[in-house]
Amino acid sequence: MILGPLGQAKTGPGPRSTADRLLSRDDFEFVRTLISAAHRLEDRSTLLWLIVKGFHLMGWRQQCAIVVRFLRGFSLLPAEEQATVISKLAPRIRIARHGSSPNSPFPLVGPTGREEADATMVEFLDVFEASLLRLSEGNRQRLHKRLDAAVTAALTPAVWARLLAKLQPDEVQALEAWVVDEGALPADSASKLFLALSAAGHAEDTA
Repeated sequence: MILGPLGQAKTGPGPRSTADRLLSRDDFEFVRTLISAAHRLEDRSTLLWLIVKGFHLMGWRQQCAIVVRFLRGFSLLPAEEQATVISKLAPRIRIARHGSSPNSPFPLVGPTGREEADATMVEFLDVFEASLLRLSEGNRQRLHKRLDAAVTAALTPAVWARLLAKLQPDEVQALEAWVVDEGALPADSASKLFLALSAAGHAEDTA
C-alpha cells in the first residue's frame, strides 16, 4: 500500500509495508497524516482505515511504534490543533461508547452507542475491534501496557493544561464526564483535576 495525499491509500503493498512507509515520516507529518484522515472518516479509502483493518497483520514493533509515535506527535502539536481534534472526534467516540463496560475495553461500541452514534464511527470502531481481537490475549495486554506508558510520557499535565485552555467550557465538562463514564476517575477527583489543569492552562495563556 502506497501513501497518497492527505492520508489516502493507493493500491500497493500490504499493511506491513504501509506501516514502514508511514513510520519513516517525522512525528509531525506522521500524526498530521492520521489526523487528516480522521477528520474525513467517511472516506474509507484513507490510510487510517487501512491501518485499523490491517493492524493485526503488522509486526509487534510496528503496532507499538504506531501507537507511541501518534501520541508523541499529538503532544508536539500546537494546543489549538490538539483542541480541534478533540472537539471534532471526542464527542463522536463518546456517544459510540455509551453503554460499554468501564471495566473492559471491549466492545468498543456500547449497546446504547450503537443506536445513538453515527454509523461511520460505529463501523470504524467495529473494524478496529475486529482487528484487535485477532491479536493474542498476551499481545493485547502488552500493547495495553505500552499504550499506558506512552500516554503517561506524551500527555503530561502541561500538555493537558494547554489543551484544555483552548477548549470551550462545555467541551471541557464533556471531556471530564467522559473520563468518569469510562471509570478512569471518580467524579470528585475528575472535577478537581480538570479544574486545576484548566486553571493552569489559562494562567499560562495570560502570563
